[in-house]
Amino acid sequence: STYNAYLHVWYGQTMNYAKPAAKGSIALWVVTTASGANYGNRFIAYAGYLYAMTEPNATSTLYAPIFANGEIGKWNRTTDITVVRQRGSVAIYNGYVYVVGGHDGTPTDQLSIERAKIDPAGALSLSQAGTSLASPGGRYGTSSVAYNGYLYVACGCNGGCAATPNSGTSLLSDLQYVPINANGSLGSWATASNALPFAAWKASLVAYNGYLYLTGGLTITGVCPVCSYTTQNLLLYVPLGSAGN
Repeated sequence: STYNAYLHVWYGQTMNYAKPAAKGSIALWVVTTASGANYGNRFIAYAGYLYAMTEPNATSTLYAPIFANGEIGKWNRTTDITVVRQRGSVAIYNGYVYVVGGHDGTPTDQLSIERAKIDPAGALSLSQAGTSLASPGGRYGTSSVAYNGYLYVACGCNGGCAATPNSGTSLLSDLQYVPINANGSLGSWATASNALPFAAWKASLVAYNGYLYLTGGLTITGVCPVCSYTTQNLLLYVPLGSAGN
């Protein structure tokens, strides 16, 4: 995650941070306070705090202050999400955090979205169920970002990518979006007419200056156990309209 000109990278149970130079190069990484979280967490920064959630087989949510020099302070536990959302995605907008999809370890793919209000001290209020994603149903390994009054969700897996991947039915290439109301609730979902050129999961989605960018992700060839994964090295982008489309 990025915050206040610092880049934070988590690996295993170690958190490192660095301040990129003017042209983006990084001279030195510094080890900071470990979160105690396991692999699979999604980290996101907002208003001086770093959040960790969607841990495998757990509903716990952690947060810690980000100091002016990029260092991470003590981690604390806050309000849990209501169900396990392993490989779900996370977005924050206007004081609310949204946890999208994921699976519960069986794996049952989650169709719903949870939201929680962030208080001034960084803790989360009680999670509330939000509107569910549109068809084809639940998904995990999604990519999400909130920008200019809309929540965007791209790609993911709808059934069995971790256990029995199938290039024909499991992976998704759609882009869904929904307006975010002033009270943090979500409106009605829509699906963008221009789907991605390939189906993938575990990609990264960001928004900046009127554009949406997607990079990385895994695609699948064949049907497992006779299958193979390919890491995508493309950077895709698309301009965003005033109505979120």
